[in-house]
Amino acid sequence: MNRKLLFALAGLITFLAVDSAIAGKVRMGPGLARGTKNAGPTLSAADLRDCMRRQDAINAASDALGKRGASMKEASIWIDTRETELKRLKPQLDTSNREAVDDYKKRVGELKKAVEEFNAKVDPYHADAKDLDAKVDAFNDTCAVKAYYEDDMRAIAAGRVPPK
Repeated sequence: MNRKLLFALAGLITFLAVDSAIAGKVRMGPGLARGTKNAGPTLSAADLRDCMRRQDAINAASDALGKRGASMKEASIWIDTRETELKRLKPQLDTSNREAVDDYKKRVGELKKAVEEFNAKVDPYHADAKDLDAKVDAFNDTCAVKAYYEDDMRAIAAGRVPPK
């Protein structure tokens, strides 16, 4: 039982490190009034539309991953609490009392199942976090560092074709 819990603890530590890395949402670069000079590159209307779609998708994925992370934190707290409780109860266990032993074994089984379920979620969570980080990096390289025209942004948000 302790070996399984050790894996869960290692997974939790790694999970918490990844969780802190995805805390922020992405943002677009600076908005400009049409005709304003900009020192760096400016997004075309088509590129801006693509960046806006990517921004929405990244932010939605970040929210979903955050919810999964919160659920995993709750599960890890439950596991830690049950493990502490079982460690406290084991020395007091009356091994001559079959009901007490069966109840203890039942609790150990529940804990083992929770640890296995938690461990099964860790790798997919890390893969999704890594994928999200790659999408954020790509967004930052192609969208966040570039300015855009505010009237293009308003037109795209309103569902109209931006002016040329």
